[in-house]
Amino acid sequence: MDDLCIINFKLLLSICYQMVGEYAQSRYMSQRACALIEPKSCISRYAQVTVAAMINQLTLNLSLNKPDTVIEIGHRLEKYQYYMNHLENMHQTFFYLACGYYQKKNIQESQQWIIKAINFLLIFPFPNDVHFFRMNPLFNSLINLPQVTDELRDDFLKMYPLSSNVKCNKS
Repeated sequence: MDDLCIINFKLLLSICYQMVGEYAQSRYMSQRACALIEPKSCISRYAQVTVAAMINQLTLNLSLNKPDTVIEIGHRLEKYQYYMNHLENMHQTFFYLACGYYQKKNIQESQQWIIKAINFLLIFPFPNDVHFFRMNPLFNSLINLPQVTDELRDDFLKMYPLSSNVKCNKS
């Protein structure tokens, strides 16, 4: 079986464990996937799955209320995405950094990251991701932070209305 399939399978299991609250199992599967990816992460073929694994780790650590880990992984992920020129999921990196800083009560830093996430999402639409961001209890607090201007918030809410149905991206 192709190693990318095995890695993706382990990441999928990790996500499933997160969804049912089995965080220890989720962490174990995530660590196993990362162990397989790490030696190959600088190969462009593995960039997408490397980013997916790190986003999985961000989601898990945010759920476990570990903001220091979220921030550390978030900054590593941001550097990796720039290094590999894999910018497709930058909005997720920005969002998780905003959440991590918000959990640490560093509002100034949190505001900067959520503004980057919003601006990215205004340029590159990802309605499915926004749908899942809204499920995060921190979301409303983040978009209502003082430095998020009314104009920026209105543009975001116009593009991603609260009542909109999630549409699948057709590739």
